[in-house]
Amino acid sequence: MAPELSELEAGSNNASAWESHYREGHAPWDKGAPTPSVSEIIKEPNFGERILVPGCGRGHDAAAFARAGYNVMAIDIAETGIADAKKLYPDVAHIFRVADLFTLEEQFDCIFEHTCYCAIHPEHRPMYVESVLRVLKPEGRFFGVLYVTDEAQEISGPPFRIPRDIILDPFKSMFDIAWRRPPAQSFPSRKGSELLVELIPRKH
Repeated sequence: MAPELSELEAGSNNASAWESHYREGHAPWDKGAPTPSVSEIIKEPNFGERILVPGCGRGHDAAAFARAGYNVMAIDIAETGIADAKKLYPDVAHIFRVADLFTLEEQFDCIFEHTCYCAIHPEHRPMYVESVLRVLKPEGRFFGVLYVTDEAQEISGPPFRIPRDIILDPFKSMFDIAWRRPPAQSFPSRKGSELLVELIPRKH
């Protein structure tokens, strides 16, 4: 039996737990299509050429970028998630790789975040931000579709819904906020619970 989502945390040491969800077909975060925000983000003037999609799962977002002509690397710690992505999108199967953001050493012009940040345990958020900064080029950009709540307290997870006014706090010492706004469109079940952001690495 796959573990409850509440038992999952981030990091390679928990790859087996995420793997169980994919193997048993229990992936409620997978909507079977790219998030509608892909079409909105891709029009941004600062969108980079080499893109990393961490925690890509079955690869819907990453495939949309690759099919639009971008150089994409899409990673996930769950082998079955990556295998599923390759089967779903054989024309861009080469972009998918089993890898961990926390240990990745390559650099990119852009990171597209959708369902990775909300999946990691709160204790690992500083490590997530440090990893993002490490793999971004100095002039790179971070674009995120973040899962938020208007409640005063964080909603436990995963997925972790974080109060809108504090969701970017872990980034503020290392990044400047270029903009933040609600998406023009969302999946019906996520309407009102998403925030789009662009973050820029701070020059020291």
